[in-house]
Order: sequence, then structure tokens, then C-alpha cells
Amino acid sequence: MASRSRVAALGKGITIPCALRLAAKRHGDAVTVNITLTEYSSWYRWEGDDLLLSLKVQPKAARDAFIAPFGDRYKIAISAPPTEGKANARLVSFLAKSFGVGRKDVVLVNGGSSRNKGVRITAPRKMPIPTALP
Repeated sequence: MASRSRVAALGKGITIPCALRLAAKRHGDAVTVNITLTEYSSWYRWEGDDLLLSLKVQPKAARDAFIAPFGDRYKIAISAPPTEGKANARLVSFLAKSFGVGRKDVVLVNGGSSRNKGVRITAPRKMPIPTALP
């Protein structure tokens, strides 16, 4: 049984992220293949003009940087240590500068004391992370 990430097309150029699951069974000389497409949650989504990000934050890194997708989150390295809110403050500053907004436009929605965080960015002017979907 194989599992791969794909993008499923839904008429008129609309795409959704999905997981493609193939299961094959051998019946003598014939092979039956079952294909299942299931939607999975991406590491970002739009709510009107607001961008919601699901992040995996690595504190105490050598430098602040966008690393790569990490499952259903995006991994970000932050140079500040994870003590007394320093990493969260640095994350907000880094995201604000990267997305071209003020610090007040970046809100930590959840994960204040966790490495897994939810962030809302109000009306970002730039998209520094390449995305596969519109």
C-alpha cells in the first residue's frame, strides 16, 4: 500500500491539497486497484484578508529562518531562547518583518508555551514562504 501527497483537481482549475492512497489486491492474473483521495489540512489558510499559519518553531537556532513544510505545519527557526516569552516575541517580530506588516498585525492564536503554534497575520503585504496553492 502506497501513500503520496498530491493535489486533486476539481473542475474549473480549483485544486485542494489531498492525500492519495493506493491499495492493490492480486486476484489470480487480475489486479484490483482502489484509489482514495482524502483532504488534509495544510500549514496555512486564508480567512478573508487574514493568513492563518500552523507552525513548528525551533528556538535557540543559529539564525531566524523559514525551514520547510513539516507535516501539516511549517518549520521556522528562531534564534531566541524559549524562556520568559523571548522566542515568542522574536517569532512575532520575524514574521512581521518577513510578511511586511507591523507587529500588532501578527497575533499568536495558540501555543504560547509549545513549539507548535497558531499565528494570525492580518493583511500580509508579502508572502516570503513559497506556497503550492493560490
